[in-house]
Amino acid sequence: MKRNGINILLIIGFTILLSACSLGGSGGKDSLSISVDPVFLELYEYLGGEDTLGKPITFLYQEGAVSYQYTENCLMRLNPAPSASQRLDLYPIAIDLNIHQPPPGDYYPQADDLIIDGYAIHPAFVNLYQTLMGEQYAGKPLTGPINNLEENRIEQYFENVGFYMILDDPLMEAKLFPYGTFSCDEMCQSIHNSQEDPAANLPEPFSKAVRDLGEDFLGQVLSAPYVLSDGSTEMIFENLVLFSEAGSSKYQSRSIVGLLGYLATVPTSEIENQYLVFVEIENGLGHNIPLFIYEYIEEHGGIEISGLPISEFTPLGDNISRQCFTNLCIEFHEDAPEPLQVVPSMLGRKYQLLVFGDSSDIPSDLQLNDSSTSDLPAVLSAEQLPAPLSGIKNPMIATSETYALISTEEYQNIYVTIYDDSIPLEAAIPYIEIFFPDETSVIYLLKATNADGQTAIQLPQIKEDSGSLIQYQVCLNLEDEDPLCVMKNFLIWNP
Repeated sequence: MKRNGINILLIIGFTILLSACSLGGSGGKDSLSISVDPVFLELYEYLGGEDTLGKPITFLYQEGAVSYQYTENCLMRLNPAPSASQRLDLYPIAIDLNIHQPPPGDYYPQADDLIIDGYAIHPAFVNLYQTLMGEQYAGKPLTGPINNLEENRIEQYFENVGFYMILDDPLMEAKLFPYGTFSCDEMCQSIHNSQEDPAANLPEPFSKAVRDLGEDFLGQVLSAPYVLSDGSTEMIFENLVLFSEAGSSKYQSRSIVGLLGYLATVPTSEIENQYLVFVEIENGLGHNIPLFIYEYIEEHGGIEISGLPISEFTPLGDNISRQCFTNLCIEFHEDAPEPLQVVPSMLGRKYQLLVFGDSSDIPSDLQLNDSSTSDLPAVLSAEQLPAPLSGIKNPMIATSETYALISTEEYQNIYVTIYDDSIPLEAAIPYIEIFFPDETSVIYLLKATNADGQTAIQLPQIKEDSGSLIQYQVCLNLEDEDPLCVMKNFLIWNP
């Protein structure tokens, strides 16, 4: 469906503010201890810390040379590029969300009102706007003040943050909407469904790999462990793909660089230089590795993890250079802060797409089309839930939906994969509970999982108001334990 041109001024309601975008399962955010990364700490405290920006809800992550970290109310960004107007700032989340309204005609500014780009800043928001250094960190206004009588508040939206004030608040306290919580989806679910130790929820030997190599080196987890036809178990990280052979307790790096189209160059002779390390490939020929890259590789598992070099250290432009090995590539960003200068290339997502294809490339036995009424699932009562499964060691549920935004005329498809101890679990019967804005819910039963641990369900059309947040959880009943549940959400939007 089309997702551009969306005005979601009424989407961010109190259901999102207070509960609907709660992250993770029963533990919730407060069960974790995520700290503001040192690179953002000064900015975070300068802008008011937790009282203004909210708690951090992700660890630092990178996209290319740019570093990010979500808080409840914003997305902090570090852009080391010389062309960046600010190295440290807040990312304009509201632009991605297409929040915009022309200056409202029903608001008439007073002579002493603050006017920015034709928009009047509501007096209740001026102090908070100035705390954020105006446009520098709040961003440009995208709306004027809005009287949201249904939610009993005044609202105003800016590129980087959104303001609101409860109308009957005697203190007239201005607060920020949870832009960060609203924007952060799969990443936040991944983090808040795990424990503080990023390796704690991973099966061996992948948890050992995180401890040995470091979360920063491996990058974000992109897949649950899955079993290949040769019996090996593979897991995709943002920067590296690891696998363990059947029956082995050792992890290895998958040789993915050539598969992704990075061409090897002809081996060359050794260059005599104290700042270069020569690695021979064959017959006295090989590749020269800058000492600082070689030392970085040695700190993270050595050549056994990186594989042999397949190219020389090569400039790419914009003060960025790269050298590729059989299992990964290493980049050097000359203009980045020193801790961020040497980083692995993020090849995991490319490999994930190569292996699994596009998200729309669904296995034939899970294909779902717009249904007639007779094809839709029946609502269950609590007494009709599936019997608990026994003998389950380490279950994991992965779930996704077809649309993040969906109209009342479309059918939402929910796809579920269930693992036990990293192996796809066949014949498991999960159920899904859908939560509506009026605090009611319905439960549907999914079909039993196939040999790949996969199942899917098509939901009936949801006739809620445009802008309603629909939260759902997929659960698996377990013997002698509470149900294992994973919670996500999507939005109803009629363009």
